[in-house]
Amino acid sequence: GNIDEKIIPLLSLNSSFKIDIPEGIFYVIKDLNNGDYISIDQNGSVYKMTHDPYEIKCIYKKKEDFFEAIMTIGSTFMDKI
Repeated sequence: GNIDEKIIPLLSLNSSFKIDIPEGIFYVIKDLNNGDYISIDQNGSVYKMTHDPYEIKCIYKKKEDFFEAIMTIGSTFMDKI
């Protein structure tokens, strides 16, 4: 879908990749640079994926709500996740 141009620099879309695990198929949209990721599933839900401890947590049921939160809070949003 369409993403506001102001959001694109805050994501890691150029280095996105697919993660296929028992919990589902996820596409990384933000590398948190510590082995953790923000990802999106095929239904448009947004997840925080942590490796230690291992957890897949839905943080937004709709990607539009995630993008709106980024626009509202700004570039510090990723620090708060």
